[in-house]
Amino acid sequence: MKNKLKEILYDQRISVTQLSRETGIPRPSIYNIMNVGSSIKTESLFAICEALHISPNDFYGWKERKKHGKEKN
Repeated sequence: MKNKLKEILYDQRISVTQLSRETGIPRPSIYNIMNVGSSIKTESLFAICEALHISPNDFYGWKERKKHGKEKN
């Protein structure tokens, strides 16, 4: 699945080596996730998101949907 990891790392000025150190995910795995769109384990996704202070929606470039209707009081 396509993701925005390369753009996020560039924007935050973080290297793959730094991300690898913070998450414990090997550099080759991060490169595969970033460049090939390899599948990613849930725990790896959350580790990356936590290290980069982003949400999974940000990681995949998904926009959050606005809720329609009235809020209950």
